[in-house]
Amino acid sequence: EADAVRRALAGSETLTVEEWLEGLNLRAVVPVHAGTRVIGAVAAEHRIGAEYITRLASRIGLDIGLVARGRALAGSASADDPRWLDKIADRVAHGDGGAIALDGALDVALKPLALLPEPLAVAVLMPNDHAYGELSDSTNAFATVVLFTILAPIAAGLYLTRYLIAPVKELTERAEELSRRFAGRPAARRGDELD
Repeated sequence: EADAVRRALAGSETLTVEEWLEGLNLRAVVPVHAGTRVIGAVAAEHRIGAEYITRLASRIGLDIGLVARGRALAGSASADDPRWLDKIADRVAHGDGGAIALDGALDVALKPLALLPEPLAVAVLMPNDHAYGELSDSTNAFATVVLFTILAPIAAGLYLTRYLIAPVKELTERAEELSRRFAGRPAARRGDELD
C-alpha cells in the first residue's frame, strides 16, 4: 500500500483487486493535482461481496452475480440448473458475453469484466421462455383483477344511479313542485339527492 501511495505522489494511478472469501476487494490510489503539481493522494477501498451484490440486485430488479471460471465469487441468487457454473465456464474463460440457455426457469447473460488477470464476468439471471410463459399467465390474471377493480365501481355507480339516486331525484322534483304550488316559492336547496 505504501508503494501505491508513492506512485500516486509521483503522478500514477493504482488499482488493486484482491479476491477474498466472498467476492473482491478493490483498492484505488490516485494523485491529487493542483495545476501541474501533485499535492497529495487519495485512497479508496470497496468490497464487492454478497451483501453489495444483493443491494445492487434489489435496485435493478434482477439477480446478478460475479463469476470466475467454474465458481461464483458473489451473487444475489443462483440458477435452478445445478451445473450452471460449468455451462458458462468456457464463455467466462474466453471473455465472451451474451446469453446462455440453462435448465430450469432461469437463463444467464454474461458481461466480461477485466479486473484481474483471471477472467471474470458479471452474470445476470433472467427468466427463460418457459418462465416468460408463466409470467404471462400471471400477468393475465393480474390484468383480470385490475379490470374487475376498475369495472366494479363503474357497475356500482350505474346501479346506484338507476335504483337509488333516480327515484330520490324524482321525489325531490315532486317535493319542489308541491312547494311551489302550496307555498308559492321553491324550497331552498341544501345539498344533492344523497344528502
